[in-house]
Amino acid sequence: MSARHDYAERELPAFFAVPSGCWIWIGWAGRGGYGRWTKRGPDRKRHAHVVVWEIFNGPVPDGYELDHLCRVRPCVNPARLDPVPKLINLHRRNLANGWRRRSGGGRGSGRSRGDRHGFT
Repeated sequence: MSARHDYAERELPAFFAVPSGCWIWIGWAGRGGYGRWTKRGPDRKRHAHVVVWEIFNGPVPDGYELDHLCRVRPCVNPARLDPVPKLINLHRRNLANGWRRRSGGGRGSGRSRGDRHGFT
């Protein structure tokens, strides 16, 4: 029996739908804000969004992780998840957070400690 059917026979994780389209996990969440699936058995302590993805779509492909397109960590809506390689997921996160490399490539950008704030 596939993992997808096994999950479906046990139960669908607890969430509520909000008008934005997110399905918000209402169970336990870890420190990073992601929902945690904490049932007894081999699937103990898994990310809830991965469990819901597997119920609807089967396993996440090897070498991929699920990117929250909505950027809402407790969202478990599989329509808002995209399986991507880790580097793509990190790149999207950085773009969404407004993080960019400085023109000089980080610490050695040519600015001294005193002029980082731009007021001197």
